[in-house]
Amino acid sequence: MELTNLQNGTITTLELVEQINLFRKQYDNKSELRHDTFLNIVRDEFEEEISLQEILERKYEVRGREYPMYELTPSQAKQVLVRESKSVRKAVIAYVEKLEQKLADPFANLSTELKFMIQLEQNQTQQAEQIQVIETKMVEIENNLNLTRAQSKQIKEAIQKKATRLLGYESRAYKNKVVKNKTFNSIHKLLWNSFQVPSYQDIPKKEFKTALEMIEKFNPNEELSLMIIGANAQMRMEELR
Repeated sequence: MELTNLQNGTITTLELVEQINLFRKQYDNKSELRHDTFLNIVRDEFEEEISLQEILERKYEVRGREYPMYELTPSQAKQVLVRESKSVRKAVIAYVEKLEQKLADPFANLSTELKFMIQLEQNQTQQAEQIQVIETKMVEIENNLNLTRAQSKQIKEAIQKKATRLLGYESRAYKNKVVKNKTFNSIHKLLWNSFQVPSYQDIPKKEFKTALEMIEKFNPNEELSLMIIGANAQMRMEELR
């Protein structure tokens, strides 16, 4: 019987009893070891581990009835063989060690062609994963770069357009250096404070669209609004004279 729990690295007491009986017959001409008798040996040998649930009881079914069994690690399987004869013990240990080799190399018994195909697929998968990692890092690096020259120009133009709309093109407020400078500076400060940068040119590339949206939504505070209104009102009064 082959190891049915190869994936989790255990051997059932059923499988172990089968191997013990196989080699008992071959070397010792002894009567077969009953599985329920072997379970008592396991319970005696691993009383503490079973009580701590480090070794768990499982069930198997025969003709609609369930019976108990245990799953042992290769090391535990070797330990419980001390009650067998030297010949049987050596033979079963060799069997268990062969199973351990399968755990270490599950492809050991495969054909050369099949091994090559599996290795090729693994290599392709690994390469795809490496490419994905590289692409992800490249995107991260790209996004963390500062604005390109073209993007910086767009930000500058957006600030110019927004300030001009707020002041009024060729208006008194637009021509008033103090009011005009304060308007431009207010938009610049919004960007500096929002992105924690000394200049809009240092804004991360990934924040380009956000920066444009912030400029478009910018509204002057009360002080600046009154300065713009006052400057333009003065121009209208001069026109009425």
